[in-house]
Amino acid sequence: MKLRATWAMTVLGVCLASLSGGLTAQVDFVPRPAVLDFEVGARNAGAGGAMEATMNAELGDVLGAGVLLDSTHANQIHLAFVDYFAGISLGSAMAAYYIEGTGLSLQTGIRYLSMGSFDETSTAGASLGQFSGGEVAWVSGATYAVDSIWTVGVNLALGQSFLYSRSLLFAQTELALSRVDRARKLRVTASVRPWGASSSGDGTVASGRFAADARLALSKGFEKAPFILHAVYENLQTWDLSPAGIYDDAIDPLTGDTLANSTWATGDRAMRHLRLGTEIAFSKNLHFRVGYDHRRRSELKLAGAPGTAGFSWGFGYQTKRFVFEYGRATYHAAGPSNHIAIRTQLRGR
Repeated sequence: MKLRATWAMTVLGVCLASLSGGLTAQVDFVPRPAVLDFEVGARNAGAGGAMEATMNAELGDVLGAGVLLDSTHANQIHLAFVDYFAGISLGSAMAAYYIEGTGLSLQTGIRYLSMGSFDETSTAGASLGQFSGGEVAWVSGATYAVDSIWTVGVNLALGQSFLYSRSLLFAQTELALSRVDRARKLRVTASVRPWGASSSGDGTVASGRFAADARLALSKGFEKAPFILHAVYENLQTWDLSPAGIYDDAIDPLTGDTLANSTWATGDRAMRHLRLGTEIAFSKNLHFRVGYDHRRRSELKLAGAPGTAGFSWGFGYQTKRFVFEYGRATYHAAGPSNHIAIRTQLRGR
């Protein structure tokens, strides 16, 4: 047991070393494709994106945290669709397999992001038709159950971004570690994306490396309570995620007086890393979720009408053959994103 735990901690050390290398390297980073960052899974979206260490992981949760994959997901397929904003949509299809007697679980699938269609016009304003844009990625991963407590995982994504006649190829790796304490109903995961890069080939689009990032996630259940608490602390590699000048004092344009900024800067900076959520079990077949993303609310709410920006909710219903999930996440006054997912068992193991 001690040897296995030591082996798992060695993997974590490799993850941290990889992250450190990514942070210290002097590189001009390029943005990571949105299809790798946008939440696709309905279950996780309904909980504010905080279900990345859930004890009772379902196959759709693997979309947000690959290390959650285990033998219970074998021979399942999961389909998801997201109605985003302004004609933008996302979707995914994935399947899982378990190799008996090895502790090794595998998953593979496709994710896409469609930006919709755009009108093309000449410099004189004449219509030249339409063109489209989007991203597609093949994502595969594997987890290895070191023992009943430790699990290690690795993911690889290969894909393409395209807009009009320009395209970009990209790749992204992820390493993760999970520790489960079933007696305390506690699970903690750590993940890092140490390397990722894109290339346009012909140089028409900016190419380069993606910045490394890391996150911690936790879930905690209770013996006689029908709910589970979830939390994710993301972007561990960067302390200050706030926009420049947001904590500065303002000047009254009429009187010239200084208007003190009352925001507790340290607390706000810490909260911008945090996503919180909970799942409540009304029955074995019906679950309700609610979540909160402080950074999303802080950056996207309207000053005079914040509404429910940053909050999300969802539910799941299970039948004998299918599981249906729905999640709704409010970003700003323009509206929410709607997430729908269906999971089923292909055949018995």
